Amino acid sequence: MSHSPWFNISASLKDNRESIPEVAMRLATLLDTLGQIDPLVSQWFSMMDGDRPTPLKPDPRMLEKSILYWADEKIKEDPNEVYTFCATTNGYENVWRPEDLNIVLTAGALGSNGVWFHTALTLAPNPHLVSYSLFKKILFATADAFDPKYSSAYPTALDRDVMIPEGKKLPIFAGWMVLLPRDLARQITPPPQAIQQTREDGSLFMAATDETFDASNPAHVAGSKAIQDAIAPVNKW
Repeated sequence: MSHSPWFNISASLKDNRESIPEVAMRLATLLDTLGQIDPLVSQWFSMMDGDRPTPLKPDPRMLEKSILYWADEKIKEDPNEVYTFCATTNGYENVWRPEDLNIVLTAGALGSNGVWFHTALTLAPNPHLVSYSLFKKILFATADAFDPKYSSAYPTALDRDVMIPEGKKLPIFAGWMVLLPRDLARQITPPPQAIQQTREDGSLFMAATDETFDASNPAHVAGSKAIQDAIAPVNKW
């Protein structure tokens, strides 16, 4: 297994061509919710102009401006092209910090849209940042803002080849947590050992453990594998 220390939350977005203003509205909803969850994820920064990151507000117009900063000239001429948005909780440091969390958004395309959170690369994250409670809240906030096809959270140290055999790469990597919308949730039977929650909108949340996922813990890995096997009926390209 890999010993990479960072953690991810990944949400695969639907195949549509939302405009920059539409995506900015979703980002505003997400940032507003994150601001109420926990101090570690309450302040975000992104490049807009100048040489230093700008503190972001859950203001759609401000977020449109930041999206356009990250866009190349072709995208500025055609908002329906693929574009990217990046933000971080690290506003002023030039080095990774254990408490850092970062967002990368790709949108405006057909088939390659997504929201990805990751902790600081190469560093063990702040334990509270990757606690079960906080990571679950971030996962839910992302789903509520973006209505993804599916989303999940996992440590990079959890080897995908253990969960999904080589040559059978599939779109959903359950990892530590997974959230499936109602149409997919109806088609699976959750494993009995998984933590389960059906949300008001019918989406199904499952987790391998309510501890911070440890890829060296056989019980955690077994729980993840059980969830990965359970979602097989809907885990198709």
